[in-house]
Amino acid sequence: MNKNALIVASVTLLTVSCLNRQSSGRDLAKLGFYSTPERIIKVLNSDNPAYAEHYMLGLAFKRKKQYSDAIYHFANSAFVYQRNKTIRPFPGPVHQFLDEFHIKSDYYDDALHEIADLFYKFREYAYVVKFVDMMEREPTVLYRDAAILKSRALVELKQFDKAIEFLTKTIPLYDHKSSQALLRIRFASTLGQLPNDEKAVEEYFRVIELAPESWHAGIAAGQILVFLKNRNQPLTADRKLLLGKAMYHTKKYTGASELIIEALGASDLTSDKVQAAEYLVKSHVRERKYDSAARLVSDMKGKDEYETLALCEADELWDSRNFSMAIQRYQLLAESSKDTARHALMRITLHAEERKIPGYQELLARFIERFPEDPYSDRFSWLLARSHIRACSPQNARPIMERAIALNPDGKYSDHMRFWLYKILSAEGKSNEALSIMEDMAVKNPDSSYFWILLDETAKKENPSDIARDLDKCNTDACRVLRHSLLTIREKSMGKRDERLRKYNYGDIRGFANLESKIDGLVLRSDSAGRLRSLKKYFAVGEISAVHREISSLPDNEETKADVHTALAHYAGKYRHYHLAALSTIQLMNILKLDNNFMLMKTATLGRLYPGAFQGCVKKYAGQYNVSVPVLYAVIRAESLYNHEAVSSAGAVGLMQFMPSTARAIATELKLGNFNLKLPCTSVRFGAHHLNWLNRAYGGKIELMMAAYNAGPGNVRKWQEQFRTDDIHLFTEMVPFDETRYYMLRTKKHLLQEEIILGP
Repeated sequence: MNKNALIVASVTLLTVSCLNRQSSGRDLAKLGFYSTPERIIKVLNSDNPAYAEHYMLGLAFKRKKQYSDAIYHFANSAFVYQRNKTIRPFPGPVHQFLDEFHIKSDYYDDALHEIADLFYKFREYAYVVKFVDMMEREPTVLYRDAAILKSRALVELKQFDKAIEFLTKTIPLYDHKSSQALLRIRFASTLGQLPNDEKAVEEYFRVIELAPESWHAGIAAGQILVFLKNRNQPLTADRKLLLGKAMYHTKKYTGASELIIEALGASDLTSDKVQAAEYLVKSHVRERKYDSAARLVSDMKGKDEYETLALCEADELWDSRNFSMAIQRYQLLAESSKDTARHALMRITLHAEERKIPGYQELLARFIERFPEDPYSDRFSWLLARSHIRACSPQNARPIMERAIALNPDGKYSDHMRFWLYKILSAEGKSNEALSIMEDMAVKNPDSSYFWILLDETAKKENPSDIARDLDKCNTDACRVLRHSLLTIREKSMGKRDERLRKYNYGDIRGFANLESKIDGLVLRSDSAGRLRSLKKYFAVGEISAVHREISSLPDNEETKADVHTALAHYAGKYRHYHLAALSTIQLMNILKLDNNFMLMKTATLGRLYPGAFQGCVKKYAGQYNVSVPVLYAVIRAESLYNHEAVSSAGAVGLMQFMPSTARAIATELKLGNFNLKLPCTSVRFGAHHLNWLNRAYGGKIELMMAAYNAGPGNVRKWQEQFRTDDIHLFTEMVPFDETRYYMLRTKKHLLQEEIILGP
């Protein structure tokens, strides 16, 4: 290349680079993630938006159902630098502009799909086809949805053959069950509009075969039934069984049982007859035809399949919340083969313990003795020990917990038992044994709320210089990690924590370094790496729905899952989607089998897990309502993990999870009219106001404040009267609501962690 050509090329690259800027210094991601459409329009609707800003404006106007404005902005988001400020929102001019030769923006295909979708609403079906045909054919969910839209447009145009031909070519692009099912439903629907609709039935059956338990199968089953009703088309026994399974999963139990009975009575059934009988038993249970289900099971007595079918009946009764009848069935199975008996006895024991039925302690002990290495023995050992702790009989609890920990030192409930063993041993004056328990917790239960509570109480009693001296003398990993943890919680200094990590080599420091290298470097190993990297454009404009859309169809294997959470943690951290950054980091650690160890992980990792989210709002309302910033963050993390759009199954909304009735009462106190709990600052304000009241009501005692936040002041008052104890740990174990008890523990841990992050 000569000198002049090199200069021209350099200027061209510089020009394209400058023109490729997505925005004029605005934080588009934050605006997209956390703002209303009205706010986005107000901020971005300037004289000269960049292409990414046009795209965001298109989405905002679409949400407000101002479709002409949306089309204008989507069209102007399609190219890196080319704009048409006078374009009219009609299909012809828009198509002509988008078909011109310019440098395409990252959002070109997205804009085409959005425009096609809007013109579909205006019944411009021919142009819908044209816009979709301009998109890149690749196996993304974006193109899948566009393909479905195009096929619908072709059907509206009565071009059935073209729709069928197009879907026939598109379906093989996708190997994910959900995408396959959606496309095949569309394919079958198109076939169903032709005279020869037997092919439609075949295609609907293929949808059911993909996943009989899916909602797609439910739609397919419904359509098949319509065809059968109108055409009186016979089905094979295997097809009847398949259709019956789908109907069971869509809760059409009577229809399911009728079809399965027909299938089982036919001579041509080749499918698994035991599985068919299981579905029939389950359908009868859901129909409340308990005698019919019992007869089916009874008819199997003496056969190899009896236990399988009997357990199926009992489980279905349990799942349908008919506990009394389920327990009767389980009792008949409690002396069966080992696996069946284990499952039956587990359910019997759970039911008895939860309701405190007389004799439940004997059942707990029986299960532990019979199945000592079963994971449920770990849980039942704790429940049995806790019953003695609640009865103020620690001497009876101690041997149960010691045996359980010896059998399963990494058990799920080992932290509960180590905590109370520590308290019991300390009360007996056995400080060395108690210290050994705490060292075990430092390496085996580092994320346990119980461990953090012990850390806090122990650190307050010890001199930092004494802890540091002990650290230098340590010759085991557990000893070093515990002293490091005590110093960290006492000093509340991330800088000193990091300095010690550089000085001492303990714990799984290398594992956490590798985790951060993977996330920071976006190290992806799976075949989905390219698609995951393309998520960057959606994070850049705060379009989280598109992120979820695209990852929804990725393969369900461990390598891909690890890559998904790596990419989400990387981009969510970079673009400050606080909830997804924290959640994906936690999930990736679980996949990599890394303990969530605050004391050892890299500072950057902690930055995603404890991100100081919505800092302006939190500091403002913490000051206004005299609530500490760490307390506000502890509640936000415990309630929603920074998810401002969270809605619980009970209907609680927003960062701090207020029920609408509670929110209305607070709004009245604040003299507010309309409010939106999904707006971060609104939720934080309401939360700070409520925590201020709780702080005054309970004298700043965080455990009682959190109990009242979760279960209401009325319950806390009742428990205080019922459980008269000054031991807050014993009071916590006495609380009868599992959710509230763990909420009290969890928020205390988060408070201690936030205090370290934020410093003294």
